[in-house]
Amino acid sequence: MEKIQNNLKNAETAKFQPNLFILGAAKCGTTTLHFYLDTMPEICMSMPKEPHFFEKEYDKGITFYRDKYFAHWNGEAIIGEARHRNLFLPYVAERIYRTNPQAKLVAILRNPVARAYSHWWHFYSRGHTKLSFSKTIRANRERLEARLEIRRPDDYFKRGLKPYVNKDTCIESGYYFEQIQRYRAYFSDSQIKLILFEDLVQNPQQVLADLRALLGLEPESKIISPLTNMNPHKLKQVSLPLRRIQKKFRLREILPDFAYEYLKHFFKLSLRRPRMPGHTHRWLIQHYEVHNEMLASYMNRDLSHWNRMS
Repeated sequence: MEKIQNNLKNAETAKFQPNLFILGAAKCGTTTLHFYLDTMPEICMSMPKEPHFFEKEYDKGITFYRDKYFAHWNGEAIIGEARHRNLFLPYVAERIYRTNPQAKLVAILRNPVARAYSHWWHFYSRGHTKLSFSKTIRANRERLEARLEIRRPDDYFKRGLKPYVNKDTCIESGYYFEQIQRYRAYFSDSQIKLILFEDLVQNPQQVLADLRALLGLEPESKIISPLTNMNPHKLKQVSLPLRRIQKKFRLREILPDFAYEYLKHFFKLSLRRPRMPGHTHRWLIQHYEVHNEMLASYMNRDLSHWNRMS
């Protein structure tokens, strides 16, 4: 009986072939895209949204990947995930290629200056860093100038680059063209789809229609409702000061709803995003200019608005 069960499991694993990878970038709408693709009956998206398989669990094998992240798979032909660090980490492209050289790859790209600021705010607003945006960029710049880069899996474990804590990579996470080139070394351009964050916001129906075409799916006849930011961390976010008070005194349990909501509103006012310092903004625009030009040429898109102060 055990042998039969093992044979059945091996047969299922042979049919299980992940073939859709939303690579990133961070803070560019990957959560939203994952949500909407997961509503399509032809597609099975990972649970949770961002597996760590290709960055730290790869040696455990495809059966582990299926059992941990796709236990809900029911034979859908398209199997996908949306891990934003897969675009950033240089060693992941080869691992995905070895898993499925016929896979389709999707990257959502955003003005790298705005993306860097959102990247910093994500960690600052949650208390994971006390550095201001300018100091974060300065520290990141100094590390890059010292050539302390992440190139191999082991590099992630060096001091100062802890696994999965990517608050210190605001700048180089916006080197989109360099990151895409790593995938072009293994995959053809016909397998790679680049989406601009602004297109996802302004015309989500067309973005999803293009993705269905990329995946060889028939066009959907139903109208797709406008996309919204589905990031669960943002939807459930309570400001850092209130979280600390709530944890200590269990306010949610002892206060009426109206009082608790008032406190949420009060503390969020104290945690509004500051304006990006002008000198840092200008430095980032200049720094990214050459990266943006290479990306614009590859995409055949005008990205000159990324090089202007907003």
